[in-house]
Amino acid sequence: MQLPPVVVVDDDPLIVALITKIFAGKHEILSFPNAREARAHFSGRSHRARILILDWEMPELSGLDFLRELKKDPANRYLPVIMVTGRSAPADVEVGIQAGAFYYLTKPFDHRILRALVDSAISDHEAAIVRLDPAARRIGETMAESVFCFKTTDEARELARWLASTCPDAEGAQLGLHELLINAVEHGNLNISHEEKSALLEQQALGDEIRARLKKPEYSSRRAEISFKRKADRLEFEIRDQGRGFDFRKYLSLSPDRAFSSHGRGIALARNLCFDSLEYSEPGNRVTAIVNKIK
Repeated sequence: MQLPPVVVVDDDPLIVALITKIFAGKHEILSFPNAREARAHFSGRSHRARILILDWEMPELSGLDFLRELKKDPANRYLPVIMVTGRSAPADVEVGIQAGAFYYLTKPFDHRILRALVDSAISDHEAAIVRLDPAARRIGETMAESVFCFKTTDEARELARWLASTCPDAEGAQLGLHELLINAVEHGNLNISHEEKSALLEQQALGDEIRARLKKPEYSSRRAEISFKRKADRLEFEIRDQGRGFDFRKYLSLSPDRAFSSHGRGIALARNLCFDSLEYSEPGNRVTAIVNKIK
């Protein structure tokens, strides 16, 4: 099955040509020379997009204003957007974050950084594509309380997909749970630091490193755990890992300096887009996410 395209909106044909060349053979590219033409595409009932790469400054309708319009439609709430811009001042980035852009790329850009950023954004948001049959949804909607253990990132993804069926907004819950469960494996149990993950993503070696660490004696016996409780007014998810914890406070919101990183925004995405409440406990290896039943 053909995947939805990477949509590029930029009035500079050289930028569009470069992006098309970078992803030739890997992603279908659909490009628009301005935001007005892109608006017409996204206003269609059956618009297709896997990710949006958007220039900030364009004539007539800026990328920022277009993004604000786009995010008003619930159908685009979880669409990942990479803002391509020469603006790197914290105040400018904060405006873009508020508009719905959680990924940034400065001009001129390194093709390796663009690849890593696109791969990271797609990986983050593919988790929001809910693939549950009606039977699984019925089970999820009636489940009262459960505890699950997991060890690998594959197990984390499957658990996120299944547990999302308990929530009113399964798409958002799956995205948020995916981020928290993957974090428990990678940064918690396997002790992969932010800096190590940055280098591994650039080298396209993260998967290999995860598999290698899962076999090491100091990590092979570690398990993470997620407990679920259905209460009268809310749903509670508590995730615990066996790592040493981390300074979670700086990851609760997306700081402008990390907006340009290939990763490190998952917790902020989960907190701001996916859950009604997200709270960590010291030392950072336990987090509780809450979804209110009545919105």
